[in-house]
Amino acid sequence: MDTLASPPAVTEARPCEPARAPLPPLQQPHRGKRGQMFIVVDGPDGTGKTTVVKALAQRLARLPGIVVRETREPYTPWLREWLSDPTVEARELLVAFAHDRNLHLREVVEPSLARGEVVLCDRYVYSTVAYQTLHNPEALVRGLVEGVRKPDLAVVLTCPLDIAMARIVARGLPPDRYDHKRDIQAKVAAAYEACAAADDFAVEVDGSGGPEATLEAVWGVVLGRLHEYMAIPTATYWLGVSVAGEAARISADLVRMGCPVEEDA
Repeated sequence: MDTLASPPAVTEARPCEPARAPLPPLQQPHRGKRGQMFIVVDGPDGTGKTTVVKALAQRLARLPGIVVRETREPYTPWLREWLSDPTVEARELLVAFAHDRNLHLREVVEPSLARGEVVLCDRYVYSTVAYQTLHNPEALVRGLVEGVRKPDLAVVLTCPLDIAMARIVARGLPPDRYDHKRDIQAKVAAAYEACAAADDFAVEVDGSGGPEATLEAVWGVVLGRLHEYMAIPTATYWLGVSVAGEAARISADLVRMGCPVEEDA
């Protein structure tokens, strides 16, 4: 694990009430502006997403020149409450998710990217597809997410169903309409795999090995994509350290992932 000094604080999005507005047009992943990147960590319940996002945000915040905006979906607290309300109908919930994402993009994601920040999001479009197609026609769900901004990187955590279910039960939280039902979680996992397979910006990472192992695997993926999208010349720049061993370790990771690593000027 990293041994650098205490990381700077990471800002987290603060939602307000939703407003009616059309979904933003599709925007392709952007390259070249140092510091600007949209990263999503997604996957079924029990795969360790939130734990990884928190730790990943702290690591990213240590990198020189990087400002991290940590956020999540559902964005608005009232929608999170709806997930535990059995009286809310599936179609109503689906429409609410569309409005929630529209608000999230307009208030957090787009402004943060425009400022050159790294947006790190816990759940995004794949979660909508995986869960909302359980009770709504797939064509309808995909129609509502079509045209929504794509992330630069979507890390999809996977985990054997038995491990995921054990983690869900161990939380000791009141069940919502999805997470305590094994048959539903099996369908959800299959939907995530299909989503990840369809997009070249998505990478699946095994989340069954525990928080530290999962974080290291995700960190390797993120580091490689940062190098690719932001044209970062060296591992030493990213770490902002003079510790040769640490810089060499990250440089070796970049080489292993096929990223060219130049010498410092």
